[in-house]
Amino acid sequence: MGKIITKIRSFFTKTPSSRLEWNVADFKLAERWAKSQPDPRGEFSNLWKRIYSPRKDSVDILDEINILIGCK
Repeated sequence: MGKIITKIRSFFTKTPSSRLEWNVADFKLAERWAKSQPDPRGEFSNLWKRIYSPRKDSVDILDEINILIGCK
């Protein structure tokens, strides 16, 4: 079921075109984008579940997403 929701979200979410900086708007954009991407290893339903952890700093999360997008 999670993979279906991820696929539907991908139709409505754009890939960020520039580097994501630390602010609320960019973090929400990164979250939306990561929730619309499938997990590359297939263990979780989407990329956000793999990247996000309450123990991580938001800057580290944004850095990982910038690397995946190719805006490093």
